[in-house]
Amino acid sequence: MVGIFDSGMGGLLALAELRRIMPDADVAFFADRRNAPYGTKSREQIVSLAKRDIDILRAFGAEDILVACCTASTVYEDLPDGYRRGVIPIIDATAYAAVAASESKRIGVLATEATVRSGAFSSAIGRFCKRAFVRCLARQDLVGAVERGADADASLEDALRLFGDVDTVILGCTHFAAFEEKIKKKGFTAVNSARIGAEMLSERASSGKALTLYINE
Repeated sequence: MVGIFDSGMGGLLALAELRRIMPDADVAFFADRRNAPYGTKSREQIVSLAKRDIDILRAFGAEDILVACCTASTVYEDLPDGYRRGVIPIIDATAYAAVAASESKRIGVLATEATVRSGAFSSAIGRFCKRAFVRCLARQDLVGAVERGADADASLEDALRLFGDVDTVILGCTHFAAFEEKIKKKGFTAVNSARIGAEMLSERASSGKALTLYINE
C-alpha cells in the first residue's frame, strides 16, 4: 500500500493523478483539514504535523508515502531518518521539471507563505541551473479559494501579471493544480507538482484495489 497526505484539496488532486496513472493502486489518503492550512504555520509546527501524518498513514499500512504538500516537503530534511524512509517529497523533482521545461530559464513559483519563506524552490532551481531567474509569489488566498470552490480568477490574474516575463510557472502548492489550464491559456508553461508527485509515487506503487480515505476535520 502507498499513502498520500496533504492538508486538503491538494492531496485529492494528487490522488486523482495517481488514479489516472494507476487505477488499481492500493492507496491510503489522509487530509488534515483540522490543521489546514499548513502554509501559514511555523517550520516547527510543519515538522510536527508531517511526522504525525506519516505515522497515521503507516498505521493504515502505507509503506511508500507521497508528501502531496509542497509546504510539508520543505521540511523533509528536518525529519528524523525513520520518518524519511519511504517518504517522497516533491520540491526537487518539481524544480527539475521546471528547469527542463523553461526555454528562457526564467521561472515563476506560485506557492504558500511558508514555502516561499523557506526558499526551497529557489535553492533547488539554482542547483539545477545556476543562471536561472526565479520569482516566487506567496498567494495563500488562492489556497483558500480552492478549498472553498470559490472564484479566484481576479487573484490569479493579478499573480500572473506580477510574474512579468517568466515563461514557466511552478504550481508550488498542489492545490494550484486546479489552475493549470487557466495558467496555460495565459501562455505560460505550467509545472504541476501534484502530477509530478503522483508519477514519483507510481514508480513505487504495487497493484491492488483498496482505497482508504481519512479526513481529519
